[in-house]
Amino acid sequence: MILSGIGTENAEGFTAVIPPELVRDEDKLAVGVVEDDKAVAAALFSTDEDAAILEYLYVLPEYRRRGVGSFLLKESLSALDLDLVQAAFSDDTEGMLPFFEKLGFMMIEDTDVISIPMKELRKRCNESPLFRKKTAVEASSIDTVLERKELLRLLLQEKLDTELISEGRFTEELSFVCKDDAGEIRALLLCDRFEDTLLLTLLLNRSQNTDHMLALFQAFLKATEAAEYDGCSLRFLPAELSVLHFSERLAGDALVKEGRMLTMIGRLGGR
Repeated sequence: MILSGIGTENAEGFTAVIPPELVRDEDKLAVGVVEDDKAVAAALFSTDEDAAILEYLYVLPEYRRRGVGSFLLKESLSALDLDLVQAAFSDDTEGMLPFFEKLGFMMIEDTDVISIPMKELRKRCNESPLFRKKTAVEASSIDTVLERKELLRLLLQEKLDTELISEGRFTEELSFVCKDDAGEIRALLLCDRFEDTLLLTLLLNRSQNTDHMLALFQAFLKATEAAEYDGCSLRFLPAELSVLHFSERLAGDALVKEGRMLTMIGRLGGR
């Protein structure tokens, strides 16, 4: 087995194991495994201080359970001069949980994944006394360079992943902030679109004020009222209890639990 870096110049040779668009991000490291002149596995990493964040991992089915995945992770970390790696994945991703458990990874987070069809969300909101309530605050879309700097400062303060606001990680016209009278961001909704899925990558309420959450959702629904969103579903991780309680009040039994998002961390001796 040979470890190979993947860049735009050789991405075509790895299309069987990693989408070419993932390779274009220069802030991330894409690596692959070649065996018998064939690309058999690939991974994509970002780094956070002393840890590597595994954002993508794929091994061809016929090469699984042959040590290819562990070889890829260990050699990649050695190249990064790191030994700690964090990975997040859906609990229904075949083989992922036993793979990381075998490598000695520990679970650090286990979060429900919830979704609701946009048509149903609109219907529930229109019927909800909570949603019809007029709020004293307004949400605005994220569309300026200055606001991106404010968002970066906010994520650093909250110890959240700054990659959430990197290029291509959220759709500006579907993402909103609420500010207080002093101009400080009190609540934030980041959303991205993948075909028929609207992925809520971050829903943060710093003030615990329901009006802020309500204003974010009202702005979001107004932005998605066009017919092109009728067949979409909104998918999110209710990481905060306040977010979960608000969502349940708004959508009730229309919320569908799709599964769980697992986050694990392990030390593989890369150094």
